[in-house]
Amino acid sequence: MVEKIKNKLFIQLLIILLLLTLMPMAVLAQDSDIKGHWAENQLSGWVQSGLAKGYEDGQFKPDNNITRAEFVALVNRSFGFTEIIEFNFSDVKANDWFAGEIGKAIAAGYISGYQDGTMKPNNQITRQEVASIISRLLKLDAGSGFNINNFKDAKDMPQWSKAAIGAVSSKGYMGGYSDQTFKPTKPITRAEAIVSLDRVKGQQATAAEKTVFYAKPGTYGPATGRETINGNVTISVADVTLQNTTISGDLLLAEGVGNGDVKLKNVKVSGKTIIKGGGANSVTLEDCSLPNITVSKEGVRVVASGNTTVKVVRLESGATLVETTTTGPGFEAVTLSEIIPASAKVNLTGNFAAVIVATKEVEVEVTAGQIETLEVAKEAIGAIVNVAKDATVNTLTANAAAKVTGEGKIETAKVNAANVSIAQTPTKREVANGVTSSIGGQTVSGGTSSTGGGGGGSGGSSTTTKYEVAVLTNPEAGGTVSGGGSYTQGVAVTVTAIANPGYKFIDWKENGIQVSTNASYSFTMGSAAKTLVANFITEVPVEPAPFTPGEGGTLPDFTPFSSEPGKIGGLYVDRTHRVNEGFIYNGGELGNYAVVDLKFDPPSEYGATSYTLQYSDDGSTWRNYQHYDVDLTTSNNAQDNFSLSSPAGSYKYRLLVNGGDRDGYTSNEVEAPLVAVATTFSGWGLDESMWITGVMSPFVGSGKQASFDVKKLPEHDNTDLSQYLTYQWYRVNPATFTMTAIEGATELTYTTSEADAGYLLLCRATGDGVNVGGFIQILSHWSPVITNKAYVNNVTNDGFTLNLDKSLAGLTPEEVKLSYYAGNNEIIVPINSITPRDNTAMFDIAAAIPQGVSELYLHNTSDFWRLVSVQGGHQGHMMEGVRITLGAPADPAADIAVTLESTEMSVPYHLGVRVKDAATGAPITDLVAGDLDEDSSLVFNFSLEKDGVNIPLQRVFHNEMNNEENEGHYVIYPSDDYRPMAGEYKLTFSKTGYVTTSLDCSFPLEDTNANMLVTLENTDVETIPNNLSVEEINTITDVPITDPVADELTNPVTDELTDPVTDELTNSITDELTDSIPLVD
Repeated sequence: MVEKIKNKLFIQLLIILLLLTLMPMAVLAQDSDIKGHWAENQLSGWVQSGLAKGYEDGQFKPDNNITRAEFVALVNRSFGFTEIIEFNFSDVKANDWFAGEIGKAIAAGYISGYQDGTMKPNNQITRQEVASIISRLLKLDAGSGFNINNFKDAKDMPQWSKAAIGAVSSKGYMGGYSDQTFKPTKPITRAEAIVSLDRVKGQQATAAEKTVFYAKPGTYGPATGRETINGNVTISVADVTLQNTTISGDLLLAEGVGNGDVKLKNVKVSGKTIIKGGGANSVTLEDCSLPNITVSKEGVRVVASGNTTVKVVRLESGATLVETTTTGPGFEAVTLSEIIPASAKVNLTGNFAAVIVATKEVEVEVTAGQIETLEVAKEAIGAIVNVAKDATVNTLTANAAAKVTGEGKIETAKVNAANVSIAQTPTKREVANGVTSSIGGQTVSGGTSSTGGGGGGSGGSSTTTKYEVAVLTNPEAGGTVSGGGSYTQGVAVTVTAIANPGYKFIDWKENGIQVSTNASYSFTMGSAAKTLVANFITEVPVEPAPFTPGEGGTLPDFTPFSSEPGKIGGLYVDRTHRVNEGFIYNGGELGNYAVVDLKFDPPSEYGATSYTLQYSDDGSTWRNYQHYDVDLTTSNNAQDNFSLSSPAGSYKYRLLVNGGDRDGYTSNEVEAPLVAVATTFSGWGLDESMWITGVMSPFVGSGKQASFDVKKLPEHDNTDLSQYLTYQWYRVNPATFTMTAIEGATELTYTTSEADAGYLLLCRATGDGVNVGGFIQILSHWSPVITNKAYVNNVTNDGFTLNLDKSLAGLTPEEVKLSYYAGNNEIIVPINSITPRDNTAMFDIAAAIPQGVSELYLHNTSDFWRLVSVQGGHQGHMMEGVRITLGAPADPAADIAVTLESTEMSVPYHLGVRVKDAATGAPITDLVAGDLDEDSSLVFNFSLEKDGVNIPLQRVFHNEMNNEENEGHYVIYPSDDYRPMAGEYKLTFSKTGYVTTSLDCSFPLEDTNANMLVTLENTDVETIPNNLSVEEINTITDVPITDPVADELTNPVTDELTDPVTDELTNSITDELTDSIPLVD
């Protein structure tokens, strides 16, 4: 059939463009500058969930910079912060759009402003400021074990941000650039900010759990009995008393406390306690149980009384610790960390099991009480420790040039460093060989010892032989150790291990053999030196089970959707209405004509090359629809719509598939009656954000809110015609696209139910046929899924137990995916078996989890239900999948697991392979490389075989490709005698200390032009094969194009922000501000 054409083609195109400009922003954003962006997945998810929105022109502008206020608003939305606290910043007025957001951030304790009393909300936020905020949000441990000097610009980082940058880098929330820099002062873009926060939300279920805020002075917690908070607690204001409360997560005393007081009475904290607020009066702990405390507030006074137990205190600032009328252990172990500012003052009053001083030039006042062991670490050069007359130190070990003063008693002094000055005369002293120090007013040289209260030998007067005791930690970040030094045979030696926050002591080992499971290990020195290793594991807090498995009932049975033979789905009517002609005939009125818009899944979804549109009068006889006497066919396999101007009648339509395995198939059929009433549907939108019902899409219980605009023709005026529309929601079978009306769903807003699971949902607005003609439909591409809350326990390297809220009829390994990340690479862990318990909401999952992997993720693949973890204490705020934390001792004798990744090579018969540490993703660079000698004496770390036959290797070399990013990349060159190297081969890597690993691979051949890599000098960038990985593209170009947040950054900032991040942010920001004064601790 020949379509009737009334207008010239360019006029129709202008009309279509005009209509596009009228579409709501949320719809346009689906086809905006997000598509194809490196952060497309994360940006699309945030837009669809309502956490971020684009601009009125339909663009998201992901590479624009973001201001401090806009970033704070993003954080508040993503974490669900709602509590607002009063504040006073000179540059924030009460009527500023961001005033409330700043109040939420202050209450949450992750931002505090500048020393000059400003917030600088319109400044572009820098990468180091974002790192600081994320670190505060998640209460990340400053002692993350990450070596900040891995970044070449570490020396340019201010001291206030170094710990935060190290913490977020170690967790993978942010990363550096290909030139091995972090660029701390560089402004962060909208895309980078969202990706960082998305990673935080996705990988830190614990940090995103329920957080209770106390932002007003008062007493909280029951007067009698006990309250349990399953999550975190933040106190952000002074004069708060918290009593009779158990906290399953972390406790934060935020900066908002200022120099005020906070009192904890009968409080038990399972996680970390972080003190960033409080003054010289007191943070008081009465009858409390706290595994560890980190103090990061200069001058704060922390008092323990009653039956209080604090296992470990880590000081990151000057502070005062006082025990008064304690009946419990009080403060057991205290570490003065290396990040305490020089000349800071620390005061200790009470009985302490161990104190470690690791701070340069710090001043420590031991006012009263007793310290069992006090160690001055080798880093604490210039430290001054004053032991007052009412204080006693049983064992003092000096490993750095420090000064000990005062009138207090020192029982034993062990001096292992020169230039130590001890004013007191210890009851017993030991001085290492080659060391000269001052003890009790006398110069004492190495190799001397004394007992009985005084004296001191002259240099070299004793010939007693001493033996070295070295004490190490495994892993290095696991804790601190003391007691090492030089000892004579027969002397009693005690070494002590103290776990850092987040770690647990396991045992002492000597030569790989366990010698003690006690943190304090005593032995008699023998006649040989020894090395003792204190082993720690990541401590996983034991939290109460969030629910009883099976208490949510049983999941309904689901029948998978399937297509009809010879059919595909995906076709629906977008709208049928009328549009203006675009010009006036013979001075008359502006004319209009009927239009039918069809939408469908692009041909590429079915492996086809194109579709041809067909039509029928009666549904039995079908003909090809023609445009200018030519069959109307999609121009490419990505096209997803047809717009038909003035069809000759009211027809049924379908698509004919061309090419691919489904060649000749036809689609589902749709009906589109022509419209006679002169009205046009000018816009439509669909909001699927969690703010509609409080539940996130696509989970059952989430809401969908449609909106439609209809106008009169030809005037195209703004008369409200919505009263003439009726609405109906449909369930759409995703395989056949059969539509079924949902009973009672006749409003613009719809809340999904379990009956919708697996279906697509569509809303239709239909005119009354008199005042408004035709109909318009909008389809959600998110199929609702039923949530099944989950948690795991009994976690070992052999598997774990999966606990579900709703019971299942069964679960197979094919229905779930277990994985972990090595750098940016997802590594799949095969599941060996799944065994149901008698309670069919519990399943024992067997999987060989590699040693050294500490965090994994479990997801399921059903179209109807999802494993979820509840976040934020709110049923609606859920994360797909389950995070599994595995605490495993780092055994120095264990072999390192590796991953092999094949890389494309431009040279025939050469195989590229990248070798990485499976746990960390770090490249392995110390493998054998070079040519074979004539006697074949060189041993390679690789072997090659085909069908069980070994293929000799002629050469293996480490190929850095003039790019430091490619460390760990090796090229394998087999013997020429085995050409052509066609087919599949097996490459095996083996090396002492590493797990033997194999990889199936193939070689590029001479005639395989598609595999040849090209350089930017002789080809356009667009010709690089689209199946290459980011790392491979970086191998052949000098242009880094990877994810800027995780690894590399290339997208320049070309525009300034003219509109905010979310729909609440309405002020235009046109000034490019570059001030990057640090956040104030």
